[in-house]
Amino acid sequence: RNILAERPELLPTIMACGVHDAVSYSIKTDKGGPNGSLRYELGNDYNQVLNDAANLIIDAKLKLKDDISLSDYFAFCGAVASEVVGGPRIVIQLGREDVKTADEMEQGAMDGLKSDATGEQIKATFARAGFDGANAAVLFHGAYGMLNSIGQKKAEQKIEEESSLDEDAAFEEADVTYGRVTKKQRGAVLVETNVATLTLPGVKFDNSYLKELLA
Repeated sequence: RNILAERPELLPTIMACGVHDAVSYSIKTDKGGPNGSLRYELGNDYNQVLNDAANLIIDAKLKLKDDISLSDYFAFCGAVASEVVGGPRIVIQLGREDVKTADEMEQGAMDGLKSDATGEQIKATFARAGFDGANAAVLFHGAYGMLNSIGQKKAEQKIEEESSLDEDAAFEEADVTYGRVTKKQRGAVLVETNVATLTLPGVKFDNSYLKELLA
């Protein structure tokens, strides 16, 4: 949540990390993700857009030094990205085990994750992992587009707020603060933080487009 508060433009790619790690699974071979293999696959063309988000998640995992697997981190962070913008709360079952190499996949298996993928490629990639190809593709790309829109608007709003601060009105901050100091009243420092939730007036997660696309 701290990462998303500071860099809301990462909302879609943090969500996508969990999806990309998972859809490497093959129902035919019973091999593949979600298993943390994404960390070894970031050089693939269809994963390069995820580099910033994935590396931030990996860094968070390393700093916390807990027993939770990286694959659980990818899945959990994806769920948080949905929840903080008012989307459905997704319960994540922990306990996945990480692999130490990239998943072995047949040529073109992940073509559906490319930015220029055709509808058939998208459906084939999700169907390979055991999902209903069409429904899963619409859900993923719809959610990605929604999170991208919200993230960009929030990032623009954040830039506008920061640029509007009066530099001449700067004051000495307390030794320890959490968030962004916004004003000072009678010796007290008030701190603004968006760690708990990210909100955008007039913008709300909405899945009505799914009904239209699947009708």
